[in-house]
Amino acid sequence: MAQQGSFKQEKSFSIEESISLLRNSSFEVKIKLAESENTNIQILKYLCDEPDSRIRYAVAYNKTATPALFEKLSKDQDWTVRYAVARNPTTTSEIIDALSSTSFEFEERVRSAAIQNPNISLDRWEAAYSSYDRGESSAARLNARYGLPKTQRV
Repeated sequence: MAQQGSFKQEKSFSIEESISLLRNSSFEVKIKLAESENTNIQILKYLCDEPDSRIRYAVAYNKTATPALFEKLSKDQDWTVRYAVARNPTTTSEIIDALSSTSFEFEERVRSAAIQNPNISLDRWEAAYSSYDRGESSAARLNARYGLPKTQRV
């Protein structure tokens, strides 16, 4: 005979309760949530405001993040977060285009990642291959580094 009440029913938490619990969680918990493609968008939105850039980086690289989150993270103060947005294959072409022509500090890496993203528009991609006033574009330098022809799209 089966015992009644032998299984406890797990409590389900509202988004507000989850965020309240998250405020006091460890870095490890936050980073796992930021990386998981099963994390609720509201939780990812909360994690976008975390002071630790490693957590924001993980959100920026999460393929289930929304365009609104990518938009916010594409303007992050930390270049590594913008780099993760530029490398994410689900980032919209509008955001990729903006990142491909940005002028923040350390943006050479961000521009290079944006130029290699498959969602970059053809116009922005071609513009990246034109020469800067000071020399070759970052895309041309990447092609030279990897031995690709100048006109080939990566």
